Amino acid sequence: TFKKSALPEQVVVGKNGWLFKGGHQLDVHRGKFQLSEKELQQTVQEILRRKNEIEAMGAKFYLSIAPLKANIYPENLPDNTVPLNPITYTQQLIHAIQEEGITYIDLFDLMASLKEEQLLYLKTDHHWNDFASKNAAEHILKRIRQDFPTLPKGNLKDFRTEQVEYDGMSLAQMIGMEEVLKDTFVILHEKENKQIKSLSHNYPIPHDFPFKEEYVVKTKIEGSELPKIMVARESFATPFTKIFP
Repeated sequence: TFKKSALPEQVVVGKNGWLFKGGHQLDVHRGKFQLSEKELQQTVQEILRRKNEIEAMGAKFYLSIAPLKANIYPENLPDNTVPLNPITYTQQLIHAIQEEGITYIDLFDLMASLKEEQLLYLKTDHHWNDFASKNAAEHILKRIRQDFPTLPKGNLKDFRTEQVEYDGMSLAQMIGMEEVLKDTFVILHEKENKQIKSLSHNYPIPHDFPFKEEYVVKTKIEGSELPKIMVARESFATPFTKIFP
């Protein structure tokens, strides 16, 4: 059985064919880093600044954090990966922003409740799959719908699930094991056409950003009078661009 990583600081070999991102991401999961009171307040104040600017334009502000794969599947980490602190700086931040009245939409409990139903993360990459992303998007929309009741209710029946096996993804590729460690993609195919039209934009894209077509995604549902939504995101939320109505 393959048990050792050629890049132990970057890729951690777990149990049952699972690979995890090492370095900073694993240290965050273990609670190695703690925010000082000054750092915590600086971060919260920056979030509050953005919230206030957005609300001054007549919009609502919501914040959500995608769980790390290690948060949801700790049982597949190697036995020598143990917590270093009872709380992580992610938990510190969540507690602090909730105290400030920032609307935080939790995804940690959601993912934990879904893991027995379906595979949620890629075994050989650090991202979640389409099934997890779809459920996260609908969970977020469920909260937003409390403020904007005209938003339609999402339903997994609008999608067809497909499981496809591929060669190992980024973490397996980093250690040259992509042909040995296979991965299963859970892909959601939309069953109906929602008349989504791509729109042009003039937002500047950094010249060194590798996925330029994903940096800004602007779409519109033809004939719709639904409220507008803007998502400031990173790679975990890229699938939201095809899932949000």
